Amino acid sequence: MIKVLLFGTKGCSKCEKQKEIFKHRLHDVLWEYIDVNDGGDETDVKLAYYEVSTELPYIVIENEDADILFSYSGMLAPRKLAEVLKNV
Repeated sequence: MIKVLLFGTKGCSKCEKQKEIFKHRLHDVLWEYIDVNDGGDETDVKLAYYEVSTELPYIVIENEDADILFSYSGMLAPRKLAEVLKNV
């Protein structure tokens, strides 16, 4: 099973919009929202592991072995999201 990670921040309108797209489109896919401002060791480790240092939102799709299949900085429209998920 694939997993989709969405990195964002509170108050980021693009992040909130992307989160809403995920809520409506990813019913059968495991996904997680990570607020990069929450801090904490677990968040810091994920930011370093996925090398998140670009524009938010930042999206990572990985397989069950945590291999990164796709990463993207910015908004993913619903149609593009569906296309990406179909091809991973």
